[in-house]
Amino acid sequence: MIFSYIKTFFVSLCVFLCTGGFVYASEITLVPSKQAIGIGEQMYIDVMLDPEGIRVNGIEGSLSYSPEYFSLVRIEDGQSVIPMWITKPQSKDGTISFVGMIPNGFAGIIDPFKTGVQSPGFVFRVVLESKKSGTGTISLSQSIVTRNDGVGTEEKITGFSRTIRISSSVNKTEYQKPEDTTPELYAYITSDPALYDDAFVLIFDARDSGSGIKEVRVKEGSRDWKTVESPYLLEDQSRRSTIFVEAINQNDIHTRVTLDALPLPLFSVYTISILILCFLICVFVWKKYYAHTKKIS
Repeated sequence: MIFSYIKTFFVSLCVFLCTGGFVYASEITLVPSKQAIGIGEQMYIDVMLDPEGIRVNGIEGSLSYSPEYFSLVRIEDGQSVIPMWITKPQSKDGTISFVGMIPNGFAGIIDPFKTGVQSPGFVFRVVLESKKSGTGTISLSQSIVTRNDGVGTEEKITGFSRTIRISSSVNKTEYQKPEDTTPELYAYITSDPALYDDAFVLIFDARDSGSGIKEVRVKEGSRDWKTVESPYLLEDQSRRSTIFVEAINQNDIHTRVTLDALPLPLFSVYTISILILCFLICVFVWKKYYAHTKKIS
């Protein structure tokens, strides 16, 4: 029996030494700009992803803040390591949900001055303003990252929270916005049997390297502007309307793309109707003119 225990011990020791003695597990952390603020003061908290040696290609989670102590000012993701949002970070009743993908995976930010060292990556920033004195809590519920291993193995990450002390003194210090940048917007219209039964669909990609994209709006011809997500099913399936697509960043800087309507076919019902109408008008005018000249003669 004792030899069995000794054998198990040495096997475990070998595994420990061969793996470097570490169990790698990804982490999502919250990094606040301040630990203590006054009433009316703005601060931010960054959501950071540390793969801890594991290449990951997906992330999902939710962040919550105390609505009685904080009000949301804005959410920024311009410098995010997440290039594709399935669910862009957005707030509802004090909870910010998010789901993102990283094609080709992410294993950390490489430090050019430290060989083999990789730093956590920025996911998004939440800017908050305090409402009253007390202790406000900002917490991250159990999140999930998927490994870039070909099968998308899920790795659950335990919750994480931060507390911010809010004093009774009034401090109207505002958040310093990132420098103004112009959003990048690419848009096109396509139809595919696998997407909305071959109907006309607007596909777009909007990015902003500074404050991040706040919203993308679409206007079809004379219709009103509306906030949409890609892919967007066009209301005017005839494609006779000019399509305007506008990306707006968190600093309210706009970029607009115009997609022209399809030209009318040469012998469409519409053009034939116009030609017939013109012909009838010409006949009517000619008859009037003929009758008038005949009467004079």
